[in-house]
This record gives sequence, C-alpha cells and structure tokens, in this order.
Amino acid sequence: MLRRKRRGPCIKIVSACLTTALLMHAQLGWAQVSHVATAPKIMPNAELQTQALAFAQEHLKINIQEGDRFELSTGKMDPRLKLVRCDEPLSFQMQNNSARSNRLLVKARCAGTKPWAMFVPLDAKIWKTVVVALRPLNRNSTVLADDIGIREVATELLTGRYIQSPDLAIGMVLTRSIESGRPLQASQLVAPKLIKRGDQVVIVATTGGISVRMAGTAMADGRRDEQITVKNKSSNRLIKVRVVAPGTVQAVM
Repeated sequence: MLRRKRRGPCIKIVSACLTTALLMHAQLGWAQVSHVATAPKIMPNAELQTQALAFAQEHLKINIQEGDRFELSTGKMDPRLKLVRCDEPLSFQMQNNSARSNRLLVKARCAGTKPWAMFVPLDAKIWKTVVVALRPLNRNSTVLADDIGIREVATELLTGRYIQSPDLAIGMVLTRSIESGRPLQASQLVAPKLIKRGDQVVIVATTGGISVRMAGTAMADGRRDEQITVKNKSSNRLIKVRVVAPGTVQAVM
C-alpha cells in the first residue's frame, strides 16, 4: 500500500504566510481604491480665471464711466496651485484696484464644506476720453475751442487730474506749454485775470437789500471769485473786495 506523505511543519508555515500575504494585498488594494474614490476634486486654475473674468467684465460694464472702454484677459497664476472644487457656487468681489493700473485683482471665495479664498489676477487695459491739445499751446495763452479736442487715451499714460470736458478748459489760461496730442491737466489751467492792477472798477456794496455803487482803483490783479484790495476814489480808503466780472467787484462786508 501507498502511504500519503504528511506535510511537514515548514509547508504549513509557508501556506499560512501566503494566505496572510494575499489577504494583506487584497486589503491594501481595497484601501487604495477607497482612497482614490474619496480623494477631493481639484478645480483647474483656468476654470477659476474664467469665472473671475466674467464677473469683472460685468462689474466694469455697470461701473465704468460713459465713453470709457476696457479690455480684460486672464493673468498669470501659480501652476502649482491646487484648490479643492467648491461644493457651493463661488462668490467674487472686486478689490480696490488703481484706476490707472493694467492689473486688476478679483477675490474669489468658497463658502462650502472646505472653504478657501483666493485673489485672481486679471490683465486690464482701460481707455478714457480726455481733452488733449490739437496743436502746441504756449504758456500764458488762453485756451480756445479750436485748440483742443477729445481723444481716447490709455489710463496707464494719464497722470495728474486729467480733464474730460472741453468746457472746463475753454477760456482758461495755461500755466505751462503743452505739446500737441498731450492731455490737459487741471493743474495746468488757471482762470483768466478779469481785473489788472490799476484798472478802474465799479465797487458794489450791498447791505439790507440796498446796493450802492462806487468808483475805485484796483490795487492788484484778480481772477473770478478772488479777493483783492481796491481804493475807494471818494474816500481814498482801501477795502477788500471779491472779483465778480471784468471791471466789477463786490465789497466784502
């Protein structure tokens, strides 16, 4: 008769080890599958930028001044950035961007179960309609209607307090020379002198509803609404007056 060979203790140990290894491998594989299934979804930077860009465009359409024009495009973001996709709609808010900057920032905020906030950069170009010189203009010259026009100028090229209405420049006197094509600034303009030193003026004094007119002599130059000193011809007294029109002043009571 043939006798069955008994398995030795080594064979039993090897079999047990193999079984344990297979179980551990199966459990590890299940853990990996479970981990992949529950891994958080990442929001691509491009998607975030697209949403921020759409928000900024609508915001500027409502808030930009009439006659102005703008162009927006997505800026650069760190490609290493990994933001968890929000389980709620994102909210956006414009930051206090400089009106003359070529870069805008929009704050994106996620208020979901894994909240976050991020500043999204946008490249911007904005043009404004401003008053410019149509020819070289000399210092101390009076601005005439034919001297100026309205042109579109990129805000990054604008400095100082620029002027957007020709009515604010016509009749004003230049404090410095302006090259052709250059925007006019408020600081470069002053009101014309309505009265010059030595001019004969009419002094109007009003009190209690009664107006009295007297002759006088201007002791200084004066622009509209400026205070100057005049000499009353009748009394030779010096009095303070306010310039109201060419040749006319109002006594300051």
